[in-house]
Amino acid sequence: MVYRFALERQDYQDFAAGSVFIGLPGHPAFPVRLTSEIFQHCLEQRRIDGQIAPCQVYDPCCGGGYLLATLAFLHWTDITAIVGSDIEPTVLGVAAQNLALLNLEGMQQRIEHIQAMIGQFDKPSHKEAYESAQRLKSRLLQSLKNHAITARTFNANIMTDRLTDHFAAPVDLVITDIPYGSHASWIGLPSDARYEPSWYMLQSLLDILTPHSLVAIASNKQQKISHERYRRVNHFQVGKRRVVILKPE
Repeated sequence: MVYRFALERQDYQDFAAGSVFIGLPGHPAFPVRLTSEIFQHCLEQRRIDGQIAPCQVYDPCCGGGYLLATLAFLHWTDITAIVGSDIEPTVLGVAAQNLALLNLEGMQQRIEHIQAMIGQFDKPSHKEAYESAQRLKSRLLQSLKNHAITARTFNANIMTDRLTDHFAAPVDLVITDIPYGSHASWIGLPSDARYEPSWYMLQSLLDILTPHSLVAIASNKQQKISHERYRRVNHFQVGKRRVVILKPE
């Protein structure tokens, strides 16, 4: 596929996982350019539907929160809130640290941590991370002049837990990179499962969506993303990843 929105190969060095943003060992970070492309496809569909207000974004398989955190920095003005959940409590600590970069206190704590590593190890990579953090802080200060983005995480099995316990209002947009391959796998599939794991995720999401909500799912080509109560409004492929955008009916 040729990118429609993220046309230029920008320098995403400041967004590198393992520098300012914290990565999960053994889990490749989701491509920043593809994150932007997916979100802009969703914005286009929202405008077609007459939805122009900034949106709340939820990732039900958020892992370390990297996708959500980078998305917020890239498209701040179009987002009001970021929410992530995962079945693995251990990764949510990492997600909380990454989402904390969306406020000045969290960013300053990360800068001070990087400074401490420079003092202890004096590695070039830490100095580069410090420079990236300063640039991200400047970007954050500019973004906050527009509005603040609220960010939170919670522990949940997306296939079985009741999501209405965690949301006071419907979610505008779900964006997620679902488990596949050797780096991640589905956990918590119902014992009597008759469908693909993603079907159960889509079923659970219905409780927090409206007819104007969108669900964008990135997966590999082998996974079939479908549910009888959704219709597909867009799909495209970048490399080995296939992206499907759905609307509840």
